[in-house]
Amino acid sequence: MGAIFLNKEAIQAPLISLLVPIYNVASYVDRCVGSLVNQTYSNLEILLVDDGSTDGSGALCDEWVKKDSRIHVVHKENGGLSDARNAGIKRAAGAYLAFIDGDDYIAPEYCEKLYQALAAHDADISLCNICYEWADGRRKDYEPPHGTREGVCTVKEVLQVLHGVGDLTLCVAWNKLYKRIIFTGNPPLFFPKGRYYEDEFLNYKLLNRASRISVIPDALYFYFQRDNSIIHQYTDKHFTDLCCCIEDSLTWYPDDEEKRQWKLRHSLKLCFTLYKKCHDDLHFRNRTSEVKGLVFRIMKELKITYLTKRELVKVFLILVGGYGALYQVKCRLKASL
Repeated sequence: MGAIFLNKEAIQAPLISLLVPIYNVASYVDRCVGSLVNQTYSNLEILLVDDGSTDGSGALCDEWVKKDSRIHVVHKENGGLSDARNAGIKRAAGAYLAFIDGDDYIAPEYCEKLYQALAAHDADISLCNICYEWADGRRKDYEPPHGTREGVCTVKEVLQVLHGVGDLTLCVAWNKLYKRIIFTGNPPLFFPKGRYYEDEFLNYKLLNRASRISVIPDALYFYFQRDNSIIHQYTDKHFTDLCCCIEDSLTWYPDDEEKRQWKLRHSLKLCFTLYKKCHDDLHFRNRTSEVKGLVFRIMKELKITYLTKRELVKVFLILVGGYGALYQVKCRLKASL
């Protein structure tokens, strides 16, 4: 393939920076980058951030530079996903930013449709649906929960869905197009270095900076499911980082109390997940009191009107110490059926 250079028509469109962290994904680099260079929206800056790969991924990125003048490679020491994304943010020149993971890829019209959705509504963030893809070729579109709607939304509506029913399309950094100012405002926002759940730490703060968010139903982001991916492993650090994420949310005071209440409710649901982990895995049994302490702190500020009866019962059982016994009974009943 010969080098691709921008024409006059492309230069008139706003520059979109596509930021791609690359770490030991040699088997997927060509598929990912190929989907970027074949976008119907052509005024792109493609930043491949090689995060100290040891499997030849960095060399594959360098080969792509020879094929397309829009591609730039940043080689750095391994610092993790957040550090790689942050390096891309600092280097990016575009008025708009989008993140794509190195083992995923996007549909040809991804940038065009997200930009059109953003521009049509003067939105600050636009997002699309995602499609799961497995190594055997199976695909399945994500089914957003009841409450998610298409079109232009206010930040309060989006945060209510994110922290209420939960929606994968809202809680991740990829599948979105952001105005650059969302990250570079005062203070600038960056992903937390060295942490798991980096999107959980940051995304609600990014969404809160938007005045409008445009949602389109098209599944344009292909989310590849790898058995050896870090999201399928669970360690002490995963547990600790999720606790830190909950702690961080307790210090968030947005301009609207309702937003804070929905975030507190979401943090409480994360506590439920951790508490269940404590009883599912003996390795984490000694951390039940830590989670109980977080639940207690959340309930000092969270209004009970934001909780369902089922959630109130869970809170009561955790605080009085009856959750574990009831959970074991439930597991035995399930096993006997």
